[in-house]
Amino acid sequence: MSIKTQRLRLRAAEEKDIPFLVAGLNDWSIAQWLISPPYPYKEDDARWFINWTNTPDEGGFNGKFVIANKTTDEFLGVITLVPEAGRAELGYWLQAAAHKKGYMKEAVKGVVEFAQRTAPNLICFATVDPENHSSERCLVANGFKFLNEYKREKCRRNGTVNTRIYERQL
Repeated sequence: MSIKTQRLRLRAAEEKDIPFLVAGLNDWSIAQWLISPPYPYKEDDARWFINWTNTPDEGGFNGKFVIANKTTDEFLGVITLVPEAGRAELGYWLQAAAHKKGYMKEAVKGVVEFAQRTAPNLICFATVDPENHSSERCLVANGFKFLNEYKREKCRRNGTVNTRIYERQL
């Protein structure tokens, strides 16, 4: 299953994506904002991720995708929407070379529209480091509303403990 937008194809991860996953998640400019993927990121981690993206969540919903160029299938990043108890957490990252081109705004819109069709009434949320302004702008542009800021138990790799949460009802 894939989602097509104007410039992107959101698809399941494949073996050919391993070098891009490893390189992207070992790039500190990306990894510093993330808390879930291991760091340093290894090929075995990428293989686990590929298996995970190809396994539907409970209820058959699968919102785990590689972001690729629609024409060339070039790997650009990752976007996931993972449901849990009536809510779904949105997570995403782009390779550094793909930043500032509007790809993530387009990918988030594609995933939100997909979820509206396949899991209506789902509440989507995303947590964002307060210093990650581009991520916040992307969420707001896609209809997410700021809820609050709280302290995490574990700090992000860049050292911040505060997290902002954004939410959107589908």
